[in-house]
Amino acid sequence: SDGGGLHDYLLPSNHQGYYLTSATSSSGTPLYSPGNVTVTQIDDSENITEGFHDYSIYFKPCNELTAYFGHITTLSDKLTAALSEPYGWDGTYSTGGRTYRNRGKYVNVTISAGEQIGIQGGRSGSTALDLGAYDTRVNNYFANTNRWYDMTKHSVCVLDYFTSSLKNAMLDKMFKAW
Repeated sequence: SDGGGLHDYLLPSNHQGYYLTSATSSSGTPLYSPGNVTVTQIDDSENITEGFHDYSIYFKPCNELTAYFGHITTLSDKLTAALSEPYGWDGTYSTGGRTYRNRGKYVNVTISAGEQIGIQGGRSGSTALDLGAYDTRVNNYFANTNRWYDMTKHSVCVLDYFTSSLKNAMLDKMFKAW
């Protein structure tokens, strides 16, 4: 693979991926909350070998909808404080000649619309940002549902939950595979 593009994903996918060209600057790109949400889970995948973190945050604007950002380079101070010991899970593993530490926890952190939640980028190789969502009011059906994670059965296009103007702005920035 060339490190990006639609061909890297098993479809249907539970998220969209963006490559942020501005994320290559030394300061990165600020990441803001898309609405008034409650952060419910924070994951930290630390690449011990190369010395960097890759965070994911899961947030709920309502009880039925869970959305998430993946591949965040730096968390805000508020979310960093929430991701403190004791962790809900914490383990290490090695693959491809690298060692990783995966830790995280369930949290309950209120975030306001427009509040900065982190920074994306700011280091070489960290230009990807994932955005996905699950809605328990939606049931997707597959030929063999046993081959899919439970939440994938509730995957939705997160862009459908944004205002039309923001959805269209985000669609304009997406890679077009057709």
